[in-house]
Amino acid sequence: MEDFINELLGDDLEIVKKVDFNDLIFVFFKPKGYSNPYKDERLNLVSSSGPLKINIKTREYEFTHIYEFYSEYGDNEIIFPKKDEVALDWGEVLYNIKMRERFNSEDFFLLLKNYNLPLDSFDIYSINSRDTIEIEIKHDEAVNYLIEFLEKINGNYIKKHTNHFVIQLNL
Repeated sequence: MEDFINELLGDDLEIVKKVDFNDLIFVFFKPKGYSNPYKDERLNLVSSSGPLKINIKTREYEFTHIYEFYSEYGDNEIIFPKKDEVALDWGEVLYNIKMRERFNSEDFFLLLKNYNLPLDSFDIYSINSRDTIEIEIKHDEAVNYLIEFLEKINGNYIKKHTNHFVIQLNL
């Protein structure tokens, strides 16, 4: 199974953690040489595309989407054991985004966490592109925080409506 996983991941990705769950193996991975800027283990495990999910019996596999994976398994203690939460350093988050010159979808969840906004404040979705995401904002106060966040890191965005943004993932 190890050779099969390595073949699927290729030479540019390395395994962070494997979790056996029922008849599935979830393989969490990251690009080789990537340094996790976050202290939250949950964000370290989940890449922007989500883990590789393999059926042990059939060897069928799929690279999951981060949002769908987190929605389905985010509360699962086998996959994400409970740990003491480390305080968020917002300055460090902003610094790391600027250094890697790219947004990750989890950066927007950290924005919500930083300002104690409900997780459903944003609807984040893609337009079949790895270069942009769209964000629909449900809570008015989140609009100001998002704009402030994007301006602090010189993010490129288009404000389509008062609560609808298209954001370039590369800075």
